[in-house]
Amino acid sequence: MKGIILAGGVGTRLYPITKAVSKQILPLYDKPMVYYPLSVLMLAGIRDVLLISTPRDIHLFEELLGAGDWLGMRFEYAVQEKARGLADAFIVGESFIGEDSCVLVLGDNVFYGRGFSGTLRDASARITRNGGGAIFGYYVKDPAAYGVVEFDADGKALSIEEKPKQPKSHYAVPGLYFYDNEVVSIAKGIQPSPRGEIEITAVNNAYLAKGRLSVETLGRGMAWLDTGTYDGLLEAGNFIATIQKRQGMYVSCVEEIAFANGWISRDALLELAAGYKTEYGEYLRFIAVVTSNSEVLDSDSKVLDSDSKIKTSDPTVKTSDSKVLTSDSKVKTSDSKVLDSDSKVKTSDSEVLTSDPTVKTSDSKVKTSDPTVKTSDSKVLTSDPTVKTSDSEVLTGGPTSALVVSDT
Repeated sequence: MKGIILAGGVGTRLYPITKAVSKQILPLYDKPMVYYPLSVLMLAGIRDVLLISTPRDIHLFEELLGAGDWLGMRFEYAVQEKARGLADAFIVGESFIGEDSCVLVLGDNVFYGRGFSGTLRDASARITRNGGGAIFGYYVKDPAAYGVVEFDADGKALSIEEKPKQPKSHYAVPGLYFYDNEVVSIAKGIQPSPRGEIEITAVNNAYLAKGRLSVETLGRGMAWLDTGTYDGLLEAGNFIATIQKRQGMYVSCVEEIAFANGWISRDALLELAAGYKTEYGEYLRFIAVVTSNSEVLDSDSKVLDSDSKIKTSDPTVKTSDSKVLTSDSKVKTSDSKVLDSDSKVKTSDSEVLTSDPTVKTSDSKVKTSDPTVKTSDSKVLTSDPTVKTSDSEVLTGGPTSALVVSDT
C-alpha cells in the first residue's frame, strides 16, 4: 500500500498567515504541520509516500522532507495546479499509485489516541487483503462543516453527505481514506460538483453503492483536530504541548516512529539528533537508548533526559518497562547523578557510597548491592552510608511516542 498526503489549497481561512506560505508548513507546537499526517502513514506501516501541493509551495516540502531516506522511506512530489477537490489526488497521483492500493491523508488533520496504530494497520491489511474502501466516523458537535455518515439501527452506513444543511447524524468523516486500486478509475469517472470539485464523498458513495465500503467509528478516547482556522490552529498546538509536557512522550515524532518501525538504525537516529540543538534533539538522543519495552546495548553513548547524569562502568541498569545495558556511557535523568565503581551516588542533596551496584528504579525505589537503599516518599533506609533524598528518582522510564495526524 502507498500513501498520499494532500497539502494543497491556499488556506484563505488563515489569511494573512498563509498568504505567502502553505498552511501545512506552519508549526503545530514544535513540528511542521505536515509531520502529523506523515506520522499517520508511518504508523500504518507505509514507506512510499507522494506529497501533493501547489506550484508555489511544493519546493518547501521538497526542502523539508527530501527524498525520505533519512526516515528509511521514499518520498515523491506532485503539483496540483488548482484546487479541484480531494479526490483529484488520485488522478494527480495515478502514476505513483500504479497497481497498488493507497491511503489518502489530508495535510491539516491531527489524530491522537491509544490504539490508533492498530486501527491503521488493521485498515491497511483489510484493504490489501479484501479490496474495497475504509473510512472513519468521528462524533462532532457541529457536523455540517464535514462529510456526514448516516447509520442504520445496526450501525451500518446508509449514506454519506457532503456538508449537509441538515445532517442525518453527528458522525463526520475525518480526512483519512483507505482504498483499493479501483479508486483511480472511480475518481476519473466522477463529475465535478456545483462547487467545481471532484468530491471525496462521491468516491465514498461509489464504494458504498457496491457494498464495498466499511465505516469504522472512532471512540471518545480518540482526538481528531481540525487546524483550518485561527482558533483550530492554536487549540491543536496547545493540545500537543499539553500532552508532551504532561507525559514526556512526543506526538507525531517521525524520527522516533521510523526508529520504532526498524526503518532506521540507532546510529542514524543519533545522527539526526545531533542536527537539533533543542529539546527535540535531546528527546531523540534519549529514545535512541531508552525505549519502552525494548533492550538497547549501549557503548560509549549518551542519553539525555531532564538535567541529570549517570556514569557507569559495566553496570546493568533497569528502568520501568525498558532495559539498557551500558558500558562507559552517560545517561542523563531527572535531577540525579550516579557515579559507579567505588564512587558516589547523589540524588537531590544526598549521597550514597556504592561499589559495583545494580540500580533498579520503579515507583521511586533504588536498590544497590552494598548498601541497600530504598526510597519512598522522600524516605531512605540504608545499611552503611547516610542517604537523604527529596522527592527524586535515580532513573526514569524511557518515553516513547504514539500518535498520530491531519486534514484541510
